[in-house]
Amino acid sequence: MVKSRTQIEAIIDFSAKENIEDGVYAQMCQDAYTLAKDIFAHLNDRRQSEIMCNGVALSIVGPSNPGKGTILNKRAQRQVAIAFPIAGTIRDIVEATSDTGGYPLVVSNTAGMRATSTDIIEQEGIRRAVEAA
Repeated sequence: MVKSRTQIEAIIDFSAKENIEDGVYAQMCQDAYTLAKDIFAHLNDRRQSEIMCNGVALSIVGPSNPGKGTILNKRAQRQVAIAFPIAGTIRDIVEATSDTGGYPLVVSNTAGMRATSTDIIEQEGIRRAVEAA
């Protein structure tokens, strides 16, 4: 659209004094019409309204005990996740929703990614963390 803007400026500035090539105005009008159609198609896209209703999903994923739960709690401005310095504290996905610039943001804290022995509950939490990632 930079080209269209340049053409509009040329028509405004030079149309009375200079000869503007034939078809420049018609092409600029066609480009503006195409842009307007693209904007309306974007505004009518159901996926955009889905994001605005349901929020943007963000998963906090990483090793055990780097502070994932603390980040979620700070973002939520309340104690959502248990933040304790023992590996394996978080085993399930914990979510908090907040407003970010007028858009909902759904932040998920996941189990820490680490090798675990036979603890099937922790293994399930890690599987879900991988899925969330």
